[in-house]
Amino acid sequence: MLHIFWTIVKIPLFLLAVLLLILLLLLLLVLFVPVRYEGRIVKKDSFSADVRVHWLLRALSVRLQLQEGEPRFAVRILGRLIAGNAGKQAESLEPEHLEPESERPEQEQLGSEPEHPEPEHSEPEYAGSEPEHSEPEYAGSEPRHSMPEQMECRRSEDPDQKEPKLPENEKTETLEAKPSEPEKARGRGPGFSAKIRGSFEKLRNAIAGFMEKIRHIRDSVQTLKNRLASWRDLWYDEHTQSCVGKLKREIRFLLRHYLPKKPQGRVLFGLQDPAATGQILGVLYVLQAFTDNNGLEIRADFERQVLETDLNIKGKIRICHVVRSGLSLLLSKDCRITFGRVRSMRA
Repeated sequence: MLHIFWTIVKIPLFLLAVLLLILLLLLLLVLFVPVRYEGRIVKKDSFSADVRVHWLLRALSVRLQLQEGEPRFAVRILGRLIAGNAGKQAESLEPEHLEPESERPEQEQLGSEPEHPEPEHSEPEYAGSEPEHSEPEYAGSEPRHSMPEQMECRRSEDPDQKEPKLPENEKTETLEAKPSEPEKARGRGPGFSAKIRGSFEKLRNAIAGFMEKIRHIRDSVQTLKNRLASWRDLWYDEHTQSCVGKLKREIRFLLRHYLPKKPQGRVLFGLQDPAATGQILGVLYVLQAFTDNNGLEIRADFERQVLETDLNIKGKIRICHVVRSGLSLLLSKDCRITFGRVRSMRA
């Protein structure tokens, strides 16, 4: 019975073990196989760059190009292009085959539409159609007038006719409904004392609003002072100083492994401010100390603004170095205390 059970369970366990080994292999490849990069940057009259990044013996490669202001890129897996426009040629558009003008119809050459003569049709005259009849005018009848003329005639006939008069009760109601102008002025406008009270009320509200703004600004300044004092105390704390020192060491460790090892070429730069030029030159010399400088020449021009470079770089990046630095910071007691205080102050 046990033998049968082990035979049934052995196959899934074997498949699970194979899957775990494949995942472990992929994890080791990602952590320890370096991502290599190389490129060339040229800046004189125009700027051009060509950068290549590949991993696992060029099984995965990415190429970025910038020439004459036109960016190009290409992504390849096992040498096969899967995305990008680098290396592609623009498709030539052949002109359409046009018919010679001699073979075209005459109307198309002239560009005019064919004219179709419309047949002239005259409206048929029906024999049974009746002609238009006009009203007979009798000798003894008076000429007819239009409606406006009749109304004018009636008005002229009754010159003493007046507008309709309203009843007496309706007149009194309309007179009572319309107050006289002095009464409306007396009921609408406030008195002098009411105006004075309104002015004092507005002034008091304005002073109260101004004092509220002053109080709000004072509270904001006090809150900012307290926050700055808290950040200052955090910065000078011994745990924070220890964490900052460890962070600097890890950054130097990453720069030593990730910066190009053997850059070749020359760099000439200059700014309008000689002081700024000197500061940038000092930073470049510090970064140069982390590289095996055999053929890199850095020069500064303190009199004019210029940037010229012809630089070849080559280096590699391992993910295991980032993981190592991150774990080192997380396992440090001082860094954990500092990160917790920063999160609590930001909240």
